[in-house]
Amino acid sequence: MGLPAAGVADCELWCFDTDATPAEPPDPPKLSPPPPWPSPPPLPPMKAGESTKTVHEVQVRLTAAGDLTDYTSSMRRAIATAIADVAGVDASLVTVQILEGSVLVVATVVAADKSGATSIRDDLSEALDSASSASSLLAIDVTSAPMVALTTRTVVVGAPSEPPAQPSGALSPALLAVATALPVLALIGLIIAVACFRRRRGKVHAAPSPVVPAALA
Repeated sequence: MGLPAAGVADCELWCFDTDATPAEPPDPPKLSPPPPWPSPPPLPPMKAGESTKTVHEVQVRLTAAGDLTDYTSSMRRAIATAIADVAGVDASLVTVQILEGSVLVVATVVAADKSGATSIRDDLSEALDSASSASSLLAIDVTSAPMVALTTRTVVVGAPSEPPAQPSGALSPALLAVATALPVLALIGLIIAVACFRRRRGKVHAAPSPVVPAALA
């Protein structure tokens, strides 16, 4: 027996569209990656005798959960120590900044040279290859994979300090020392001369009387 004729309203109960595709689930929300590296600030005007020096660094940037107030000084020290252990450097060479942007954690490691910076970059990239590994290492809730990169910073090195200028007419330290020692040496010489003179007079007074021969007595 064939199907009964049905209207549009009746078809909604038993008809289906064979060409329809099932609805796909919505994509999970994507976590925003850390912002790109900012450009270094311009150098201040250099003074006479100053020079520049390139500092090689490795910078780690990641976003983490929480508020800025959650990241106390002790937590920043713990993050610096964990990164220093992986980098193989002293914790004093690691600085940690907590910035706005959810929570942006920026850790900077100062290296001895470019080769050392490359080695540190490779070690940190391996240890912080995902958000979960970074969370485990740093003991914070990291929400995006860290970005690790080599950076350089140019600093101004001051001119070597010069000794203060001597006022006009002042003696140099060497001449001042000689002038101070001369009276002392003169006094010592005078004491020695007086002692020698007294010793010679004592010998003259103590000389024996001449012996008169018996035939002449």
